[in-house]
Amino acid sequence: MKRYVLAVLAMVFLAGCGGGNGSDESGSAPANTGSAPASTIPGAGQYPPAASADPTYIGTYAAVAGNNVVPVYFESGNSPTYNSNIPYIDVQICVPGTSQCVRVDHVQVDSGSTGLRIMKSALNGLTLPLQANTSGAQISECMAYATSEVWGPVARSDVYVGGEFGGNQTLQVIDDSDSASVPASCSSQGALTDTTSSFGGKGIIGINQLFSDGGSYYACTGTGCSQLDSSPVTVTNPVAGFAQDNNGVSIQIQPISDLGATSASGQLIFGINTASNNRIAGAAILYTDKNGDLSVNTGTRTMPGFIDSGTASYFFPDDGSIPICSDNRNWYCPPSPISVNVDVIAGDASVDRPSSYRLSSYDSISADMEVAPTGESGSVFNDGASWYVLGLPFYINRRVYGSIQQSDSDPMYYAF
Repeated sequence: MKRYVLAVLAMVFLAGCGGGNGSDESGSAPANTGSAPASTIPGAGQYPPAASADPTYIGTYAAVAGNNVVPVYFESGNSPTYNSNIPYIDVQICVPGTSQCVRVDHVQVDSGSTGLRIMKSALNGLTLPLQANTSGAQISECMAYATSEVWGPVARSDVYVGGEFGGNQTLQVIDDSDSASVPASCSSQGALTDTTSSFGGKGIIGINQLFSDGGSYYACTGTGCSQLDSSPVTVTNPVAGFAQDNNGVSIQIQPISDLGATSASGQLIFGINTASNNRIAGAAILYTDKNGDLSVNTGTRTMPGFIDSGTASYFFPDDGSIPICSDNRNWYCPPSPISVNVDVIAGDASVDRPSSYRLSSYDSISADMEVAPTGESGSVFNDGASWYVLGLPFYINRRVYGSIQQSDSDPMYYAF
């Protein structure tokens, strides 16, 4: 079996229906004062975007510098199953208000989910304050992805990512030490990814548009866990809790040849129009619906879609026009590379953005690539799902912006 992106569905977050070792570091904790207006472009700040964007604009990769910029890296060997097309960053986790910290490497960057989740084993013994309800029961969460789920308690920490800081933030500690404690109502939602190997990393930072993660929460005691209709604490978007540059992110991956690459890098840039290095400039702004979704038109049909760095491929339903691999029905295998053209449409249909990519046979892709070529194969939704997912390859040689709510009522958009 190829060592190529088999984590694809596991990292597609469909609840909204739209992935340095252990060195202690300390840092001061500025007050969290970030706020964004809820009208027009959230947090337009010093550099408001143009009133009408150029529909032919293409924001190709151009490295930028600044305290709000974090390097993105790709590295196999972290998991025997998941290898190519998984973007990682490093995150520093601290006990709130202290210098007791640990730096966690290989934290997946996922623009398709919400919330910071770290493996308990990656905390290297760091004890974070766990959250409880008024009765003293520990609050735990079940977060379901498309074909898998993670389980663990909700805790609080100070979070440092590059030069950004978010104080006393909620996160989920993925508890990979006792899977027997997972309630049946959680484990029935999919395979339990409770180890670094099965998860494909030491954690995940979910930075989609939504403020809250929408997971299932439980109150747990020594006798068991009871699911809550409403939790007193939830895991929220870590970027929304930053002291500054908290209204969105942009991601860009360096250009990759049609043959793929054995090494690659990219950048995660915090804030939109809050500094000279995160201006939207001429990019088209596409507002989403209330779930953070866009629409994608293939020329023959229109379906809901979203952009997701945590999905390692393009995912779209089989309409019979592209051959499927004979030995792996989850992938497309055209006899020669083809060009796929789609229109990405705003949730209110006010703006559309033409896009195209080169799609080649899954069988032609090397098993040793850290990043597959821009013409890597698309993946098939075989379960009748009608979604179009613009995965990690969509970010290659393209800078894609995504807003982040400061509250559940803020509007949401992409720009590229």
